[in-house]
Formats: sequence, C-alpha cells, structure tokens
Amino acid sequence: MSQQTRAIEEVLRLCTSIHVDAQELFYKPDDRQVVTRSRALEHKAWDVYALLRDRLHELPPTVVVACRRLAYFVVNYRDTHLIADEKRDEAGETPLLVVESDKCLREIEEEYRRSVRSAVVEELIFTFPDGILPPDVTEVVNLTYTEALIDFSNGCYMSSIALCGKIIETVLTALYTKVTGGDADAEKLGGDAIANRLKKAGYAFKGTIREQMEIVKAHRNKAVHGSIIIPTVDEARGVLSLARDVLQKASSK
Repeated sequence: MSQQTRAIEEVLRLCTSIHVDAQELFYKPDDRQVVTRSRALEHKAWDVYALLRDRLHELPPTVVVACRRLAYFVVNYRDTHLIADEKRDEAGETPLLVVESDKCLREIEEEYRRSVRSAVVEELIFTFPDGILPPDVTEVVNLTYTEALIDFSNGCYMSSIALCGKIIETVLTALYTKVTGGDADAEKLGGDAIANRLKKAGYAFKGTIREQMEIVKAHRNKAVHGSIIIPTVDEARGVLSLARDVLQKASSK
C-alpha cells in the first residue's frame, strides 16, 4: 500500500467517524445532549485539521479540500447551523451536517479507490521487449496494454478487459505469422484455430499460457458481447494480471 493510500485511509476513518456521529446527533430522540455531542464533533474536526497538517504532502488536493470544507463546517456548526438543523430534523428533513459529511465521505472514498487502482497499475506495468515480434506489432501490443492500465486506473473495467482480449489476439496472430508464415486474418482464423495450428507447427506454449489466454478470452467475451453483468475491480485486475503473464511468457527466451 502506498503512502498516499495510507494517508487517505486515515482521513477516511476519521471523517467516517464524524459522519456516524452526525447521524446520531439527531437520530436518537431519547438523547438530549445535542450540544455536548456537537462539541465532541468539534474535537474530531480539529483532529482532521491536525491530520491534514501532518499528511498534507501525501494527500490528493481533492481530499484536502473536502476535509477542510467538512472540518470548517463542523467547527462552526453550533454557531451557524445547529438550530436550523434541529428544525430540519423535526420537519423530517436531513440535517445539513449529515449532508455535508456524506458529501465529504463520497469524495474521499472515490479518491481512495483511485489510489488503490493506481497502486495496482504500478504493480502490473510491463513493456513487451523488442526483437520478439515485428516492431509495429510490438508497438501495438505495448500501446494496447498501456491503455488497458489507464482504463483500469479510471475505473473503466469493461474497456480494460476488452483491451486485454485484443492483446491476446494480437500476440496470437503475430506468433502465427512468425511460426508458420501464414496470415491469420486472411485465413479467417479464430483464436482457438490459431493456437491449434501453432501447436501443430511445433510452437511450445510456455507453462499455462494457453489456459491463461482462454481465461482472458472468456472474460473479454463476457464484457463485450451483451452480458448484463458489470465487471468488478477484482475481475479487471485479475484479467490484467493474466494478460501481463501472457506477455511475459510470450517474450521470454
């Protein structure tokens, strides 16, 4: 876990605590200690300021802005919004304190997910080396894999998985031309047919590379061809990892 992710996780825990306390401030009708509870919230808001001071250079600007906005709101809450929120609660409306803390949490949670995805991308970075496939094919493979990583980091899991499928197809087609001299596109060969012909021509698939290709292909088909199931972050990460492994094995001597 990166320092940035840890820092976001710390402020996320503290702001979550504020949000929970904000809901309990009015949602427990038998508790009359609203002022006392609001003072406790103020202490946590000052804790947010302190945490921002210590972790300022490790946090994304959006997280800093969201936390400062919430801390300022809470610190000034008793003087500016407490009485109005009591009336809003009596009218069955959501108190502004709950609205503000929820908004802050959503922004921090999104940055936390983005930070986690970025850490995954750093682990999966790979460049297909020159000299294995033709230069133009190598360029396409690296460009496609880079775009798959970018899509993953932005939470675009369907497109990331689809691009992983393209990587497998590109590598298989290039290997077919290299080993047999044939043109898979002109011969209208699918992935399975290419793999079978490569095997017959004496090409040795390293380790479990063929099985990994099949898994990537299955996920790619599910993501592209009309499935109503939305890929998860774990599925996309797994497919990317498999695609990276295929590239590593295909490029190894």
